[in-house]
Amino acid sequence: MSSKRHERLFEIIAFAYRWFFHGQVRYYRSVIEKNKDLLGVEPGDEVLDIGCGTGAFTYSLARCGFQATGIDVSGRMMRGPKAGTIRCLRGNIRDSLPFPDNSFDLVTAAYVAHGLNPSVRYQLYREASRISRGKVLLHDYNHRRRLITDIAEWLERGDYFNFIRVVRNELYEFFDHYQVVQVSRWNAWYICEP
Repeated sequence: MSSKRHERLFEIIAFAYRWFFHGQVRYYRSVIEKNKDLLGVEPGDEVLDIGCGTGAFTYSLARCGFQATGIDVSGRMMRGPKAGTIRCLRGNIRDSLPFPDNSFDLVTAAYVAHGLNPSVRYQLYREASRISRGKVLLHDYNHRRRLITDIAEWLERGDYFNFIRVVRNELYEFFDHYQVVQVSRWNAWYICEP
């Protein structure tokens, strides 16, 4: 999917994503609290959330004590329920992110990687590695599938079906070390070290 088409899609469906914000925050906070010791960061550390969308993951990171900033290509997505309570910037990994090397203690991307075609996903891996002085966390789907997710991802026209098959091989190519932690039945944390 082209960059402009991808951006337009998320500008259009932003309103629907807002319906799920509070449920996402409850889920994310629970997962973060249970697994944060794996990340090598402490409360107060600086975290960048790439592809923050409505800001649910960014907001959850902030509520867990991190200095969280979100960045997303869609301005409408960032006008979610907590707009103004978290720092969100507009930006696109396709154009490079406006941060110097080693800017953040942790760089995250929640449900982003699976939606990108492989060449753009590789840009995500490179940019996240470049600006992280610690680890890179991808919160995304694992290999288990369910019909509702299959339908939603087919409609969004991302690379979900390929991603769940190749993610481990891709991470092996891009990172010195990575760990996969199953955080729920359908999701994993891919914790990567550049």
